[in-house]
Amino acid sequence: MMRYFFNILRSAIILILCLFFSGRAWSQSTNYIHTDLGISVMALRDEGMSPLMYSGAGFAGALSLERHSASKTIFHSLSFGSGDKHNQYNRPISFWEVSYRSITLYHKGNDSQNSILWGWSNNNSLNYYTNPAHRNFGERSNYFTTFGPAAFYSRTFDVFGKELLLQVPANVQLLGFYLRPDYVTNAPAGYTNPEYSGFRAFIESAGMFLPHQAWNFGVSPKLIYRLKSGNALSAGYEYEFTRINDPEPLTQSMGVWHVGLITKL
Repeated sequence: MMRYFFNILRSAIILILCLFFSGRAWSQSTNYIHTDLGISVMALRDEGMSPLMYSGAGFAGALSLERHSASKTIFHSLSFGSGDKHNQYNRPISFWEVSYRSITLYHKGNDSQNSILWGWSNNNSLNYYTNPAHRNFGERSNYFTTFGPAAFYSRTFDVFGKELLLQVPANVQLLGFYLRPDYVTNAPAGYTNPEYSGFRAFIESAGMFLPHQAWNFGVSPKLIYRLKSGNALSAGYEYEFTRINDPEPLTQSMGVWHVGLITKL
């Protein structure tokens, strides 16, 4: 089951990277690579595993590609995180997360500076965690692919003679699908039926990600200091909230403090 989740995420990443690295994209745009490392703080309540909340800090990182053209600004980001979380009785779970996100924003010429831009976003997230206290059903995993509107605010400040750039991307996910384990197994319901396999099992397992039963939103303010070389240093905070009601309620809140290097290509 985990292999199928990773195959979905890997295919999406390969497709987007192929489009991004096309010759036309590079020849007609300005491109940057963001490398970020930081500390995450997360709270998780998966009532299919336990009614208790698990929380704690962990390690997080991200590799992002930023592209500016005459009419679009596009961000592609691959992030990961891991760490042990504990409940109120100090019982642990081991948590891993990997996600791919993209934001496409539209503008005219230099309108991307000191303004609010609008566009759309895509979020693909896979969480996997193990609970050693649950021997039979100790493994849990959640995956979703979603789309929704995005906004982006940027502004340049002069601080003690130094130019600082503030970027604040935000998104709300409204439509997509998710895969979650059945209540009494570690796999989604479609994969536990011997009559289903492959794509049919996926169709039987997928739930619709719709506003009345699932939510996901995020905001990522970042402060950037440009160097004379054209590269930059950055510091920021990323917050993301997820709620899925079926088959059992899942609530996840995560914040990441990070520093990074931005390289101009």
